[in-house]
Amino acid sequence: MKFTQIYEALNNANKIAIFVHTSPDADCLGSAVALGGYLQNINKSVDFFCDDDIHSNFSVIGGEFKKEINDDYDLMVAVDCADVMRMGKFSKVFREHNNTINIDHHGTNTNFAKINYVATAVSNTINLFEMFKDFGVELDKNIATAIYAGIIGDTGGLSYGELSPKVFNIVAELVGYDIDLDNILYYLLRRRSFNQVKLLQLALSSLCVDGDFASMVITLKDFEQTNTTNLDVFGFVNYAVNIDEVEVAVCLCEYEP
Repeated sequence: MKFTQIYEALNNANKIAIFVHTSPDADCLGSAVALGGYLQNINKSVDFFCDDDIHSNFSVIGGEFKKEINDDYDLMVAVDCADVMRMGKFSKVFREHNNTINIDHHGTNTNFAKINYVATAVSNTINLFEMFKDFGVELDKNIATAIYAGIIGDTGGLSYGELSPKVFNIVAELVGYDIDLDNILYYLLRRRSFNQVKLLQLALSSLCVDGDFASMVITLKDFEQTNTTNLDVFGFVNYAVNIDEVEVAVCLCEYEP
């Protein structure tokens, strides 16, 4: 079994904390919810933690994430975090714990836990899918939804990244669990509030292109004028990177004066 150490650690623990990175996206949230769903199905106590606000669009993935940690845990797991500092304020308690797991898909991962599984993939939820297969676990609709959401989020709806036949085979299997494809795609890729659209208009008005580099800037005034926050910026940079000839794009946001 490729995941023997992780399997034993998960099964030997009763109370488990799962952490995601700040500025959470569909992949980290999907990884957490998929793992938590499996653990809850085998009668483990699970809490999710995120040191940041989570946009309402990600409610389609599920999971209730806490901002404060007040209990003791047998085991702590970080998902989709390339380094321990990506957990924000929770990085300290994670570093100090003597029983930790790190499951990630970034090649730059620093192997910061006691047990580390790092395998490059288009999304970290693919690592979770393969782990469940290694465990011999039968997925359910909620776990399949979380895994699919992570893939969709990190590939822009299966439109970029290293999209091998393996990825599409996994997606095909997930669809077999009767997941709500239209709803997931709507919430993760299309749903926008009117205020977000107004913010996007301001962001696009700042767009500059220099050769193969593009940038846009969102000021604190822009956020205030449209009654939005940094959570409403997700996906904006894609408008810049999709410009013909552009290879690299950034969206710079001002959060403090």
